[in-house]
Amino acid sequence: MDWQPFPSLNQAPAPFLQQILQQAQRHRFAAGEWLVQEGTDCGALALILSGRVRVFKMAENGRAITLYRIGPGESCVLNTACVLGGGRFPAWAQVEENGEALLVPAPLARQWLEEEPAWRDYLFQLYSQRLMDVVLLVEEVAFRKMDQRLAGLLLEKAKGEQVEATHQALADELGTAREVVSRLMHNFTEHGWLHTRRGTITLSNIPALRQYADSGRM
Repeated sequence: MDWQPFPSLNQAPAPFLQQILQQAQRHRFAAGEWLVQEGTDCGALALILSGRVRVFKMAENGRAITLYRIGPGESCVLNTACVLGGGRFPAWAQVEENGEALLVPAPLARQWLEEEPAWRDYLFQLYSQRLMDVVLLVEEVAFRKMDQRLAGLLLEKAKGEQVEATHQALADELGTAREVVSRLMHNFTEHGWLHTRRGTITLSNIPALRQYADSGRM
């Protein structure tokens, strides 16, 4: 197995890496599947080998906001906190792209934290990176207007000039209502920044969108 995508672990002693492979369970997951649901126990820590998983919070009214995504070489920091500290998973983790993970049993994850420096380094790096992600998210939600956040999200998701996303999907990313996104998209269209058709958004003035996302000035 190639451990290169995993920081710290790719430098771990070969016997320890072999122990992970022997003790962990391989789990394949498909797009749309719940990897972990809110309120469930965390019996294992997942090391993502391939695919992509979205981790998000959902309110009682159905609105959701994306906390972060995890892909190859990564683990979910909330899953890690749940495994190491006990308690239940405090969010939702849904698969976006088919993939595979190694599930490390919780008792071993806790044991290796004390015994294996490479494992400890991997978990500390994970905490550091995800903490920064969440701080940036809080900053964005608290201090940036929704239309700026939408402009930034469109630029982030764009492949060339195309964004494959519905208004509902964008609303779920931003933690707002679909109607809000639709209204803001209409404003962007009136400014000539984009146009839409059935799940596809074409960005016709990327520099203007980028300037607005950064400064909030039209």
